[in-house]
Amino acid sequence: MPSDVPPAPLSPREGAALLAATAEGDPFVVWRDGDGELQLLGLADRQEPLTVGRHGDLPVTWDSLVSRVHCQLVPVGSEWTVHDDGLSRNGTFVNGEKVTTRRRLRDRDALRVGGTVLQFRRPEAGSGETEVDAVAAQGQVAVTPAQHDVLRALCAPFDIARGVPPASNEDIAGALFLSVDAVKAHLRQLYARFDLTELPPHQKRDRLAREALRRGLVSTG
Repeated sequence: MPSDVPPAPLSPREGAALLAATAEGDPFVVWRDGDGELQLLGLADRQEPLTVGRHGDLPVTWDSLVSRVHCQLVPVGSEWTVHDDGLSRNGTFVNGEKVTTRRRLRDRDALRVGGTVLQFRRPEAGSGETEVDAVAAQGQVAVTPAQHDVLRALCAPFDIARGVPPASNEDIAGALFLSVDAVKAHLRQLYARFDLTELPPHQKRDRLAREALRRGLVSTG
């Protein structure tokens, strides 16, 4: 069966393990297994493709939507790519976009196979606070890669027409493998960047999501 364990915020022990892996500066993959336990797999010394699937090198045995051999993580020089050349029945998705052949992975990319989400981490390449602009437009707000991830998770369920609110702090933390306190800190910084600090607390989250969509920083499509 697909995993019915919802994404969960990091516990102090899990946060310490993730921080230690990040400090090493080498690429790794992080996910929650069928019991909701955090798992990390280092990629630093691997030179061969890594198969993801129910019978793969990275086994996703609890998820029936995952194929026996679902996709491969393939090292190309100093980079990592994900390949799904028709290997899977239900497709492989990176940040919500289906992988049709192969795609280069970047730090914090969310890789979905079946109902399971893996996060690719490459701290050495993405640990800096370099600001990024999703759209080169006048008046654009620059955000860090980590803040952009929070915006993307915040807006993922948001549907104005259907009255679906933005994601909660707990949902964002679970999706991004962060603690709730870390999510709150990112949101405080984003409220300041978008000049929303003076709004009542119950309005900030909705307005931030609307502004991120309006400015083209994220998309729900």
